[in-house]
Amino acid sequence: MLCREGSGVLAILSAVFTTLCRCFQSIAIAPIPDSDAAGQDALITGFSLKACRMTSNTVICVKSHLGAVPRDIPSTVKVADLSENKISRIQVADFKNLPLLTQLELNRNHISQIDNGAFANLICLEKLNLNNNKLVELGEDVFHGLSNLTELRLSSNRIQTVASSSFRSMTSLKFLDISHNKLYEIAKVHSILQHLPHLRELYIKNNNINTFHSWELTNSSLELGYLDLSQNPIAVFQITGLHSLQNLAVGSWRSSPQSLPLSAGASSP
Repeated sequence: MLCREGSGVLAILSAVFTTLCRCFQSIAIAPIPDSDAAGQDALITGFSLKACRMTSNTVICVKSHLGAVPRDIPSTVKVADLSENKISRIQVADFKNLPLLTQLELNRNHISQIDNGAFANLICLEKLNLNNNKLVELGEDVFHGLSNLTELRLSSNRIQTVASSSFRSMTSLKFLDISHNKLYEIAKVHSILQHLPHLRELYIKNNNINTFHSWELTNSSLELGYLDLSQNPIAVFQITGLHSLQNLAVGSWRSSPQSLPLSAGASSP
């Protein structure tokens, strides 16, 4: 109920009061820019973190030279953009006081490590962007607590290993982009999908995958409607099942399953 608009009013008011007390110690009044429109916005928002821009429920810290996640983000924030910084590690304490967060942007950092339980308190998070980082491994239960997440972006990392329980908590996930990594085998994708019953869009292009057998995905994500396998050097391609699939991208061409030049169980060189 906390994630729904208007719910948890008393808890939120209490959090606001606590946050205001803390904020007056760590934040300063934002200067009013010359432009009238920007000046009105500054008057409305009221406060500004040292390295960030802040509104009532959004914090923007893009290109702020941050080496770590700021610990003074108010607990009422729903959107946090920490893109294009120098954050290398996500720690357990980084987001523990942000239960209302629905969108978190961490793309274009230097993240190579995510501590177990780092996202555990983000019970309302719906969108998480970890594109363009340096992740090599996704450990056991690395996304624990993200039961409401619907969109996850992990493109352009260096991911080679995925633990069998990495995605276990994300039962609401509908969109996953894990393109431009180093998975190599479709079997590794299967270990991801086995916990994602509602996944509808899957992007795994450019992972140096050279064989594809659709049975390795069948019964893992019964709602899968879009699959992007493009930019992989696929030499053996077999497709059967996947009855919900509406769009498929392989190599440099796209087609619907009904018009694929492959019969069930056929192979393509």
